[in-house]
Parts: sequence; C-alpha cells; structure tokens
Amino acid sequence: DGPSYRVEMAEGSGSFQAIYTGGATECTAKKLTPGARYRVRVQALGRAGPGPHGPEESYRTLPPAEWAAWGVVAAVAMDARVHMLLIVLLVVAAFVAAAFA
Repeated sequence: DGPSYRVEMAEGSGSFQAIYTGGATECTAKKLTPGARYRVRVQALGRAGPGPHGPEESYRTLPPAEWAAWGVVAAVAMDARVHMLLIVLLVVAAFVAAAFA
C-alpha cells in the first residue's frame, strides 16, 4: 500500500480546499476562473500520519479577454499548465512521503 496525497487549492487569499485525495501522482484542477490567482499545496499522507505541506505555489489564469479570444485552446493550455504544476508538486510530496514511511 503506497503513499497517498492531498492536493489543496485556494483562490486568491481564500482558504485552502482539498481538490484531490488519493494515490495518483497527478490530478487536474477544474472550473478555474479567468484572471484569478490560485495557490496550491500538496501534503503526503503516510502510515505515520500526514506529513508537512509542501511549498505553496501560486499561479494566475489567463485574463477574461484572453480567455475569450483563445476559447477552447486557452482553456486546454491552462489545464495543461495547472496539470503539470500539480505533477511537480506531487513528485515533491512523494519524497516527503518516503521520509515518513
């Protein structure tokens, strides 16, 4: 039974909300707001309990005008960037989980 992870995301200065908990090493953030700033952090969950949160990362989605101009292409590109960020964060969390295993 391998480690699992909790991915948390907050819009702007809002509170973090869990958007994924499980053993996969990737996940996708959905329903993002154009022109919004998001913060993401990952926490490894092991047999010894939850590890510390990984470093907080911040990104901003495309502004509304660019979102509308690019349409579906922009939405797919933004999902891909967020997806890659979450993969990187989960890799970092995997190293933390190994330390707590």
